[in-house]
Amino acid sequence: MDKTTLRATLPLSAKRIASAEFAASPQALTLVSLQSHHGKAAALAGAVRQQCGVDLPGPGRWVGGRWVGGQAVTVSWGGHEQWFISTQTDEPYPFTQRMSEALGHCAAITDQSDAWARIKLRGPACYTVLERLCPLDLHPSVFPPGHVARTVMAHLGVQIMAISGEPEFVFLTPSSSAQSFWTTLEQAAASGF
Repeated sequence: MDKTTLRATLPLSAKRIASAEFAASPQALTLVSLQSHHGKAAALAGAVRQQCGVDLPGPGRWVGGRWVGGQAVTVSWGGHEQWFISTQTDEPYPFTQRMSEALGHCAAITDQSDAWARIKLRGPACYTVLERLCPLDLHPSVFPPGHVARTVMAHLGVQIMAISGEPEFVFLTPSSSAQSFWTTLEQAAASGF
């Protein structure tokens, strides 16, 4: 019997937008959602603090931490007693398994890696490109680094994280509509700064 090897690929694996003013690139992503079990939010907060060295962020916030062993992670608020923990890796299963073992006693752990595409935008023209698409005010005086929001851009749901004031943003968009979101970014960038 023939053995077939399946290989995961990013929804936007060959895409790039680059200029002196604006750059966009898809990134490998492992994304795990955490939903605290009833009455276990405090236990989950303690377990995340022990495993990642950070407190669970409140509404509209994200924090960077390190998983035990040194792997960089991002913990972002996702809703009432719900958070997302993400890291950049092509192998989601081992990370999700470690999360389940460490946090499963106080939270439902769900691997969301295949459901989302991650796109990083950076450069001085970010605001000009994004103001054509995003209904939120992303100026750093309103939406500084460490903030996260869910919104709709070009009729597509996205989560936006402000990474730095240079400016730099990370977008999570459903992988089923990632190509449409990418095309929208390309058109906004192509229409000039």
